[in-house]
Amino acid sequence: MHPKDLKIEDFRYTLPDELIAHYPLEERDSSRLLIFRKGAIEEST
Repeated sequence: MHPKDLKIEDFRYTLPDELIAHYPLEERDSSRLLIFRKGAIEEST
């Protein structure tokens, strides 16, 4: 997908407040990162 094909409407969605991290985890090793690569979503630690 080319960046010019993206629309701001594609990024508007409801996200419950309890799913938003307000503070970092106490143990940083427990953190996770979602990565979008080659059309797939990966989870990294």
